[in-house]
Amino acid sequence: MSSTSRIAHYLACLTLSSLAPLSRSPAQASGARDNTSPDTRLRALYTREWTWRQRELARSDNPREEAAGSDHFPRVDAASQQARLAYWTQVLAALDSIPVGALSPEEKINAQVFGTSVRALANDVRFRTYETPFNSDTYFWSDFTPRQGFPTAEAYSNLGIAYFNLRRFDDSVTALEQACTANTKDYDLCGNLARAYYWSPSKRNQARKMYERAIHLTEENLRVNNRDGDALASMANYYAMLSDRPQALKHLQEALNLNSDIPEYLAIAAIVHNQFGEKDEALGWLEKARARGYSPAEIRASPEFDNLRDEPRFQRLILSK
Repeated sequence: MSSTSRIAHYLACLTLSSLAPLSRSPAQASGARDNTSPDTRLRALYTREWTWRQRELARSDNPREEAAGSDHFPRVDAASQQARLAYWTQVLAALDSIPVGALSPEEKINAQVFGTSVRALANDVRFRTYETPFNSDTYFWSDFTPRQGFPTAEAYSNLGIAYFNLRRFDDSVTALEQACTANTKDYDLCGNLARAYYWSPSKRNQARKMYERAIHLTEENLRVNNRDGDALASMANYYAMLSDRPQALKHLQEALNLNSDIPEYLAIAAIVHNQFGEKDEALGWLEKARARGYSPAEIRASPEFDNLRDEPRFQRLILSK
């Protein structure tokens, strides 16, 4: 199993409600800093975590053993939940100690997805979602989707975005797949689905194809109106997520040339530069977006900025009013 597929498989199997108590300290699990290469350190961190989690979940990589099930349930008491939070905090600290800029392109993706998922799990403990009743009768999102489905693609898209902002990426994918169907001509709907695929550990391998489709649909829009700033900014975003720097910067500049005061364009500029490891530039664009009214809540909700969360400039942005 390649490192990419291993980390994707690992993250796809993480579930808060089925975790077992820690059998060793977070420091031991996360690993101490050493002088090995950043790639080696990262692989050791997520591989060790995967091994630990399989053991604690009484699971197996062997399909036959997995199908047979376990002879016990994990502990879910409050003390165990807090121990997990401490564990994840230490794992994130170990992850943050690895220089992202020195990672290979493949491991940069792994680090980003790994960190996003672990932060989401830690937040589940902080917000005590483990207290949701087993039947989930009182859980808000359980009643949000109507049994007969939504009447429009836009409604499904709104639901998918809501799930995405909660970092429920797989649920977001399910909703957005109803918005971006085979006959969809709206590049924005398919771009949203590509983004959900990208951040869903179990669906990331579908992101490239969907981004390419969103680019094709956006190009068709630009043939009709080549001065559509929204389309140009979206193209910059899509190309950045495909690691095509020249095309991303070209379309970004064209959008900004049309209107450099639209906060959403400035936020996309931050995403583009951050995607290419340019933290200072990304923070600068975020500051410009915030000065023009871009919401701190939107910044906090964007997983694209997770690697900036410990930066003092970022903290000031999300705390400002």
